[in-house]
Amino acid sequence: MLTNVMRSIWPLFLGVLFISLGNGLQGTLSSWRADYEGFSVITTGLVMSGYFLGAFASSLISPSQINKTGQIRTYAAYASIASTAILIQLLLFSLLFGLYQDFC
Repeated sequence: MLTNVMRSIWPLFLGVLFISLGNGLQGTLSSWRADYEGFSVITTGLVMSGYFLGAFASSLISPSQINKTGQIRTYAAYASIASTAILIQLLLFSLLFGLYQDFC
């Protein structure tokens, strides 16, 4: 009985593992990048707290969005926004601070 339950829910646990790893690595990478770019501690703290403000805002917006479009489409939209935000952050830092030559 227990083995049947574990066989049926292991993909869920694997998905949660990957999401947690990605979340932790994203936070670590963002703080290291801000330190590398020479941001002050206060600026780094504001940037890092923006993640939690976004999480709070999405918890307010998500229920109505899920009712309109469904859970899969809402999750896909939020995942694409999160991944695009990291790419935009890298691009903006490169353009604003003249580091574009380092990446080419």
